[in-house]
Parts: sequence; C-alpha cells; structure tokens
Amino acid sequence: MVKDVVVWRSPDGIFLVSEPAGKTLGTFYAEGDGWWCVVWPNGREVRVWKPDSNTDDLVRRVVRGP
Repeated sequence: MVKDVVVWRSPDGIFLVSEPAGKTLGTFYAEGDGWWCVVWPNGREVRVWKPDSNTDDLVRRVVRGP
C-alpha cells in the first residue's frame, strides 16, 4: 500500500512529513556526520545512520511509524 504524504523542508533543514489533509506524521533532521534524528508526534525519537543525502528512506521510516 502506498500512502500519499507531503514533505516540507524548513529553511533550517527540518523535514516535516504530513498527510495531505495536514495531520503531522513526524519530522526528521540531520545531526551531522551521517546521523539523522527522526521524531514522531508521540515524542518517540530515534537516531538513524544514513550517510548519503537521500531522504526517501527517512520519509518511509516516518510513515511506517514508531
């Protein structure tokens, strides 16, 4: 199943992933040296090693949920 999402990138590099209707699914941002932080609305947060700059995997991780 493919879920439609909207991905916004703020000027300071924080990505916001939401449903088209506006419900926030989560956010993620680069911490540096290939590490990213993924945060869901319930407050759960994980660090992910993703040394390349392809953010598609991080969007999928947000959509999959905590």
